Amino acid sequence: TYGVSTALLEELPKENFKDVLPAALRSRAKRNPNVRTYKEDGEPAVVKISELTGLGFGYIYYRNGGTATLREQVYFKSFDNLKLRKPFRGTSVTVEVAPGQETIVILKEGEDACRMSMATSSSFQKEGNHLRDLARQHGKVTQRKYKGSIVQIQVYAYQHSDGIFYLYENKESSLQLQERVTYRLNGLQIVGNEYGNTVDVIVRPGESKTCLLYTSDAADDLLCVDLGGRRIIKKKK
Repeated sequence: TYGVSTALLEELPKENFKDVLPAALRSRAKRNPNVRTYKEDGEPAVVKISELTGLGFGYIYYRNGGTATLREQVYFKSFDNLKLRKPFRGTSVTVEVAPGQETIVILKEGEDACRMSMATSSSFQKEGNHLRDLARQHGKVTQRKYKGSIVQIQVYAYQHSDGIFYLYENKESSLQLQERVTYRLNGLQIVGNEYGNTVDVIVRPGESKTCLLYTSDAADDLLCVDLGGRRIIKKKK
């Protein structure tokens, strides 16, 4: 016997499924054994996986299990029969992945053979507290003097993958450090004074201050030379 039935078809907006494709490709990436780490940058727990699946979509997947934010620029040298999906466009992308986060770049594959090769420029931006700990543990320390005697005012200089970090610490109870330092820089910029080469620092008793020099976009060789300057340690009134 045959009965009478009614089928109701409803077209759903594609926004309802916007997370399905990224989730499926992330799951595929996590099963892919071809993993690239950033061990050479001191961040072995940060990984990148890329694949052209041949199923209509490819991906570049990042997962940050490290301690610093990854910032990477990807330039596609060959990009045959491929197209970036939103929010990316063109033939280059910039991704930023904070610790504990993941990001995926999705590529639309064309019907003909697809080919991709890329060059990258990567840097890691460490959080302030983490940099302080590294500076204390591994940085070069310089003691300041007052009237010829060493006092408890230290300056730590720590070079990392993304530049140079200076930490000033004043453990004195009545002395204040005031100094102006001029640098000769190559491939580095002073955060907060990107077009200059001078830093003014005042560190009162019990205080700490930081100065960050980060690599510029076109940096090949890094150079930072402290040319000295005016340095005053005086009793705080």
